[in-house]
Amino acid sequence: MQMLSTPLETAIQKKDLELIRRHIASGDTPQDLNHLGIPVLYDALKSNDLALLDLFYDAGMDLTFPYNQNGFTPFIYACLYCELQTVKWLVSKHIDINLCTTMGISAMHVAAQRGDLEIVKFLYTKKANVFCYSNNKESPLLMSLTVSKSLSVFEFLLRCYKENNKHIDEDLMPCIAFIFDKQNSHAVEAMAALLPFAAYIPSIKEIHDYLSIQNNSTSAVIRSLERTMNSNLSGALIALLKSERIRRASAGKVTKTVFSGIDGL
Repeated sequence: MQMLSTPLETAIQKKDLELIRRHIASGDTPQDLNHLGIPVLYDALKSNDLALLDLFYDAGMDLTFPYNQNGFTPFIYACLYCELQTVKWLVSKHIDINLCTTMGISAMHVAAQRGDLEIVKFLYTKKANVFCYSNNKESPLLMSLTVSKSLSVFEFLLRCYKENNKHIDEDLMPCIAFIFDKQNSHAVEAMAALLPFAAYIPSIKEIHDYLSIQNNSTSAVIRSLERTMNSNLSGALIALLKSERIRRASAGKVTKTVFSGIDGL
């Protein structure tokens, strides 16, 4: 049997501000649950209606109230699902833009994963931490590689590293491994964008060994890995790595090994 929306939830969906006021006056709150067990304040965020959000805020909307047990805050949720105007509205309420979930996921992580360049740029101008890591050692830079439609966020984040004199040492091997492993259509472009920022160009053996450790070492996985490393696309990626090594050698650029295995990444 399909569950029906709550009266307050329905009023939010209709953006009926007067009806919402009446529900609030009768004791409903922005933290009440909708028919799916999610606080209705998230329905309000999803509406991207600033007048509605102002009404909820005046009614005691808790801007730290989690979406569910995973701990997405209203701000993290907005950076993943809402329009830029809603993100800006939340920032105007002086929320902590670097607040993370229990898994270490930040607003910058989800904005990078979403692939929304305007939101990522806005967060950066508001001093969001670009160089943070989740509990699984995932950075926004790595998350941005999951975007299939464009490399614009990935390239912007690389520029952020350069502007702040940050090294991509800890991100280098995870990003290279992701590019090889996923074999996305923009893999060559991603590798070409990444390598100029690398202090060290890893060998093919190091990449292979890293992927083996990441994916475990069952026979099926090893066979799949061998196919991946011998694909035509991997051939193009390997050629890029070799070309960058040659370019650096011919320029007399001395680099030191900064990758020492999976430990500590």
